[in-house]
Amino acid sequence: MQLSPEQFHQNLLATLIEIAEEKSAVQDCKFIITPVKEPDAKYNSTDDFMRLTLLTDENVKGKFYEINDVVTLLSGPNSSYPLWIDVVPAESSASACVFELKISMRFRKPSELRYKETGHPPFKSVK
Repeated sequence: MQLSPEQFHQNLLATLIEIAEEKSAVQDCKFIITPVKEPDAKYNSTDDFMRLTLLTDENVKGKFYEINDVVTLLSGPNSSYPLWIDVVPAESSASACVFELKISMRFRKPSELRYKETGHPPFKSVK
């Protein structure tokens, strides 16, 4: 299974549409990224690189991202992506929509990603 940043972007959009039930409702949404430390998980050097350089509290805590920024930030080295990402609606109004992305801090190649059954790995909608 191959997963390019473009496909990762499309998979995120598919998850958002699944939650919102309308494509127009997910235009111009913002994202909050929340890294989740998994107890007893084994981390590798790519995970450490992402955690220590890109996913620090200073870089992600309290910040809002556009979809293209999310794709760039979460597309790790060597075509690796977070093992899983839970997409949670955080706020929705007529003027804004915000989703929280709870992400695994383990980055893996596409064949290892979870939530394949959704049709848009590594994303899962959590309503």
